Amino acid sequence: MDWIIAGCGAVLNLAAVYLAKKKTGLEPPDQKKWLAALLLAGVGGFASGFLLILRVGTYLPNLLRLLLLGAFLAAAAYTDALSRRIPNQVVLGTAAVFAGCTLLDFLLSGMDAVAMMVNGLVSAGVFFLVFFLVRMASHGGVGYGDIKMITAAALIFGVYGTFSFLLTSHVAAALVAIVLLICKKASRKDGLPFGPFFYLGYLVTLLMGTF
Repeated sequence: MDWIIAGCGAVLNLAAVYLAKKKTGLEPPDQKKWLAALLLAGVGGFASGFLLILRVGTYLPNLLRLLLLGAFLAAAAYTDALSRRIPNQVVLGTAAVFAGCTLLDFLLSGMDAVAMMVNGLVSAGVFFLVFFLVRMASHGGVGYGDIKMITAAALIFGVYGTFSFLLTSHVAAALVAIVLLICKKASRKDGLPFGPFFYLGYLVTLLMGTF
């Protein structure tokens, strides 16, 4: 079962990145970078499958919602790295995963699914409001695409998972920014695409089991 779930994670991530390329027309500047993107997506999906078996067992709604979240985040990482934007289809797809898996959860476990649904909705509302206010206060310091992706991921991760997801993402982005500044590869005015860091935050959150 472990290998099957891990394989499903890899296939879903590869499919998500391939479809993102087809739908947006975004391509890396050379073939090696495209192969590197596929390799990272496949390895990340494979690792997430193993981590999910360890953390959530084989309960179908949980496996589906987190595996598919990983696939959509892989697509977001790809598009954001190349174009500095996260398509609305990725955000809406993530929200649809929440809705579909919540319905499946109700069918399999009845009213026990209510707590997880409420946790996701409250988390999404809180983090949307927080980052929307941050954007207003910083005059656009946080992109709308990032806010929408955070909100959609919060539906699935819930409050604690989203804290871990965001903490890891922002710490990693800060460290990379510092290294780029020290090496003079970027200036303070340059922004970083957050999509890849969101995907890293997803993997670390699965590893830590904080959701």
